[in-house]
Order: sequence, then structure tokens, then C-alpha cells
Amino acid sequence: MARQKQTPQIITRLAAGETARFFELCSAQGKNHAELARQAIREMLAREESGIEAEVRDRLAEEVTQLQDLVKALLLQQKKTENRMAALIARNNIDIGIVYQLLWFRADRETREKMFQEARVHAIKRASQKLKEGDLEVKEMMKDALSS
Repeated sequence: MARQKQTPQIITRLAAGETARFFELCSAQGKNHAELARQAIREMLAREESGIEAEVRDRLAEEVTQLQDLVKALLLQQKKTENRMAALIARNNIDIGIVYQLLWFRADRETREKMFQEARVHAIKRASQKLKEGDLEVKEMMKDALSS
């Protein structure tokens, strides 16, 4: 008959008091010392592994929270930038409107219509030349404005 392969043995020493307590526990649970030692080692390994898993989960959760906070901060900054740009554009439009109105009302009534149309065409041509490889949509809008 072939001999069964045995698993590796673990041998350890305990202080006399610990040994006595261990054997008392063996008797109380109705297990021999090898069975109780295996059970204790398995339980300890399971606790250790679950502790490591929990630690990894906790670290990942912390990193996710940090990333969420970072995204919130970036979105808030983006919103502030958008509001700032909108305010600047609004101020520019108001200033342009003021200049336009001042020039319109100070211009000769008989020639101002033609003068403003020529200025508009010239401004659109100048802007389209500066856009060389810029936004095609803006170029198309300027072409349409020139043709009207």
C-alpha cells in the first residue's frame, strides 16, 4: 500500500500556563490538540486576511473621496471661470453699445447708415483674415454677414 503524503508539520512551544489552558480548552471542546491548533491558526489567518481586505477597501474609499472632492473643486472653479468670462463679455458688449450709440448719434444723419455698413464690412473682413485656421463656424457666419 502506498504511503499517504503528509502535510508539513508546525511545531511550537508554549509557556507552562498557556499549555495548561490550551489542554483545558481541548477537553472543554472535545478536540485533540492538533484539531484545536489547526482551528486557531485558520481563524487567525482568516481574521488577518479580512483585516487586510478591509484596510485596502478603506484606503480605496479614502482615495475615491479625495478624487470626488477634487472633481467638485475643479467644477466649482470652472463655474467661476465661466461666470467671469460671461461678465467680461457682457461688459464688452455694453461698452461697444455705448461707443456705437455715441458714434451713431454724432454722425451725420444722411451718411451714417452707409458709413456704419462700410465699417461693419471692413471689421468682418479684418476679423476673418485673422482667423486663418480658426473656427470654421465663425468664418461661415462672417461670410454670411458679408454677403447680406
